[in-house]
Amino acid sequence: VGYVVPNILIPDTSDSLIDLNKIKSEKILIIFYASWCPHCQTLLPQIYKLYKIQKEKTIEVFAVSIDTSKTDWLNFVRTYKLNWLNVSDLKGWDGKAILDFYIYATPSMFLIDEQLKLIAKPSSVEQLNKWF
Repeated sequence: VGYVVPNILIPDTSDSLIDLNKIKSEKILIIFYASWCPHCQTLLPQIYKLYKIQKEKTIEVFAVSIDTSKTDWLNFVRTYKLNWLNVSDLKGWDGKAILDFYIYATPSMFLIDEQLKLIAKPSSVEQLNKWF
């Protein structure tokens, strides 16, 4: 907590490059996940409910998929109707963001402020609740 996280420059679902550094939001929740991860399939829809009911949108979600199949990734986003920032370089465990953040398990979450400083590393919806 307090450290500045690495920037992420990564394509979204329409192949446009998204720069974490340029996202304007009071807080950003970075979630590393995979479409094939059972815990992610439960957790992400729960987080999306919190995201949608924010009275004032103070938290943006930056969902980084570690999938290697674009079809699987996009089907996951469509199935769960995750209308937030969805990104992936489709390089799986070898993606730059995955390596930069030392991701070894999914889901992994990082809550940061607008200066990319780490505020918290929540591991459950319950821990996230106090921030939304």
